[in-house]
Amino acid sequence: LKNDTILAHSYIQIGLTNFLLQKYDTALNFYDSAIVRFPMHKDSSILIRAIANKGNIFMYKGDYEQATKNFLTVLEYYNRVNDTVSQAKINGTLGNLFLSKKNYKEARYHYKMSVDYFKLLNNKRGVAICIQNLGIIDKREEKYDSALVKFEKAAIYFNKSKQFNSLAQCYANIGEIHKIEKRNANAIEFLQKSISLFKRANSPRDLSVALVQLAELYVNLKDFNGAIK
Repeated sequence: LKNDTILAHSYIQIGLTNFLLQKYDTALNFYDSAIVRFPMHKDSSILIRAIANKGNIFMYKGDYEQATKNFLTVLEYYNRVNDTVSQAKINGTLGNLFLSKKNYKEARYHYKMSVDYFKLLNNKRGVAICIQNLGIIDKREEKYDSALVKFEKAAIYFNKSKQFNSLAQCYANIGEIHKIEKRNANAIEFLQKSISLFKRANSPRDLSVALVQLAELYVNLKDFNGAIK
């Protein structure tokens, strides 16, 4: 058993090295080798590290089903040991995975759980990020009033903490909702705010999306000069 423990540690370290080198399949093989060393102790912190890293690899590879499976196992462990920090983070990760899979019911559940744990930790940034993601779910489900409340709430924190890219994302979402709801003046205001902040944050992909949104709005309003700008 002692030798297995030492070997498991070694496999995990080798797995981590290969993960950092982006040799994901090799890393997975070493993590699996570590896991089978302790078939009777799958709740140990050593193996949980390996399973969490497997989840990260599957997430990077775009295999969200396997990533979800591994992170749910990790969450079960942290729930048993009452590790609040890890509970907050893993629930947030699961929220992201379910959001990617368009499983909004499960995504909403895990984001709300993450909010609760981040509040216990007084982690305002974690709370704001989860609330922003809950706003995205509401927007996709066309619950626009509820989405606006969440984006505005998250924006208050991001503004105070000078997290300009996250603030810009909130403003862009708010602008898009106003555009959908035909509140054109408000849409222009928030899209222009988001564009300014995306430039400041050097976020070209998000900037291009916001510029397209604004240009489409100007075209719809027959303001072709505005669209060209």
